[in-house]
Amino acid sequence: SNTVEPYQIIENNISTIEHAPINRNLPLKVLFHGYGAHKDHDPNPQIRPNYLSIGYNVISIDYSRAVRKPCYPQATAAVRTIGRCIGEFIPLLLKYNEKVELEGIHFIAFSLGAHVATTAGAILNEMGVLIP
Repeated sequence: SNTVEPYQIIENNISTIEHAPINRNLPLKVLFHGYGAHKDHDPNPQIRPNYLSIGYNVISIDYSRAVRKPCYPQATAAVRTIGRCIGEFIPLLLKYNEKVELEGIHFIAFSLGAHVATTAGAILNEMGVLIP
């Protein structure tokens, strides 16, 4: 329901999850950024408003502190931890925000973010939660 102003969801803050301005009638796109990037790095600024304008909820994950340049080996070593955090966040989102439905969640990722999304998906799978 919020197409203009960003809203920060803090992963373990139940209040921010419960009050996230999500439209229950719209699917959810979860955007993952790449190496050396952040939630507002290309192509997210182009993708996000386009999805919002055609009727999607969008969450842009930001784990930029863990994937800073110039240390690619350190960034790749962080993939499993970041993926686990996101994999543990999605069930919290489903539990505490009744407007989010599992069937409507779709991960969109590129570069190192694709590895993070895959790891998050594997963690969810281990928990018995399958992203369609």
